[in-house]
Amino acid sequence: MRATTIVFALMASVALAGPASRPVKARQMEGVCNGSSCNVGGISWGCSTGKCTAQSGAGDGTPCGGPDYESISCPGS
Repeated sequence: MRATTIVFALMASVALAGPASRPVKARQMEGVCNGSSCNVGGISWGCSTGKCTAQSGAGDGTPCGGPDYESISCPGS
């Protein structure tokens, strides 16, 4: 009986002594050029840097993206 109590106490203390959680970092959003914008998850976003047009060296289907919606990087110049 006493051993069972000790085992449960040890298991509870191990569960409480787990590592502290860290803040989640933003992930890279990946999309493809569609016309003159970058299509990420079905939504077209304007390019913050570069262009998505065929005349600039990129075109439909070319990969684009960024860390968030406000800094979308497109491959064309």
